[in-house]
Amino acid sequence: MTTGSVMVLGVTFLTLSYPYETTKRIVPSTLETKIAKKRPLSTSEIKSFEQKFALKAVDSKLLQLKLKDKWYFSKRNTSDHIDVISLSNYNELMALQHREQLKKIALNEAVLVNYYASLAPVNESFTLKDGSQTLQVKKATNQNPFAFANSVVTVIVSDAKFNELAQKYPNASYAIVSFDGKNMRDNEKLVQAFKKTKVAYFSSYERNKLITNANSPTFLMISMISILFFVTISTILYFTARIEELSLSEEYDTLAKLGYQIKEIRHVVAVENAWLFFPPLILGLINGVFGILGASYLITDSLTTSWYSRLGQPLLYTIGLFLPIYLLVYYLAGRSIGKELKEYIEPTIYKM
Repeated sequence: MTTGSVMVLGVTFLTLSYPYETTKRIVPSTLETKIAKKRPLSTSEIKSFEQKFALKAVDSKLLQLKLKDKWYFSKRNTSDHIDVISLSNYNELMALQHREQLKKIALNEAVLVNYYASLAPVNESFTLKDGSQTLQVKKATNQNPFAFANSVVTVIVSDAKFNELAQKYPNASYAIVSFDGKNMRDNEKLVQAFKKTKVAYFSSYERNKLITNANSPTFLMISMISILFFVTISTILYFTARIEELSLSEEYDTLAKLGYQIKEIRHVVAVENAWLFFPPLILGLINGVFGILGASYLITDSLTTSWYSRLGQPLLYTIGLFLPIYLLVYYLAGRSIGKELKEYIEPTIYKM
């Protein structure tokens, strides 16, 4: 029962917290908007949002280049183009999003962004439609700079290579503006203000809200199961302790006759209760940890999610909620047994 309680509660916290971690990959910035050649969002509007909401904006310049052959970025999905970004621009976005930056890239090489997270080795050649340029990709990263809806095949090149391609394909350029700020991912006011610009966007707030609404029945069901487990284990432990200890009342009465004080007998009861409560607690926590870990592999993406998000955070919340309730049941059981024993033993003491 302890294992079940810990595991179900841990999975509850995992299913609540993981969707928010997922949106950090699906929409890595607080708010993101794609800008075509005719810029609908002015520089003054960008600065206005930065000042009003304590945000920082990064204006990313990209090149959308047509490929000679379609490339399969998943088993079923293909792309006829790649989105090219310079290394300095990519690192600027990583700094904005508080993620790890890339090091130097050779002139004729590129780094592929794995939107479909993978650790498989990469050896791809992207030949442009006119056949004049070929980008060799031997490295990949799972840290995507843009929302999935804005770019699915992003390739990072050196600044020198990007400038060379920009001069050769001036009509392929476009921009994506990313906004980010401290504790702004769930800011509804920012989204409401941005809607007034009539510019298409993607926001972490709306994505989180969508996930929460879609999964609320699941959250409710798992929460109800957690409560049932809590009620069951508390009832079993409480009454088992009372039955076990009160069945030994004659032995405690003998101890009183031998000269043991009520305080000393209560200490004996507390130790015996501890042997009843704590071995199941320790074994249950150990088994529950393995259960949460196993469930995390089924629920989460282990390649792009940290150990803290997958195991540390759910376990921290689980122990923080479960342990105080468990200890409270232990305390209440001991207190109840102590009161009844006192009423049973004290008359014996007074007769002596």
